[in-house]
Amino acid sequence: MKTETVNGEGTKVLFAIEGNLGYAADQVSGMTLAELLNAVEAAVDEFGADAEVVVHQTNNRYGANFGRIDPYADMFTPAEPECDCDNGGEFHDEVCPLAS
Repeated sequence: MKTETVNGEGTKVLFAIEGNLGYAADQVSGMTLAELLNAVEAAVDEFGADAEVVVHQTNNRYGANFGRIDPYADMFTPAEPECDCDNGGEFHDEVCPLAS
């Protein structure tokens, strides 16, 4: 993680993300919650509990590279399976949950 001090507002910790890697959650491999917890604990030890987290996407060619973690949204939700509902509603030998 990188840090910056912005206009005397305190420390901003840049949380690197890679977006736009897949069209469905199962196309992307991520980190475990335990690995994320370890990284957050290490960052708190290094930068302090009052450092503000700002997300930073280095490979974003569509505009702004900085964002935030939405404090008002559900932070963790299960990924919904993607399927081709126009092709009989099949998804890995299961009925597509999106098919009606």
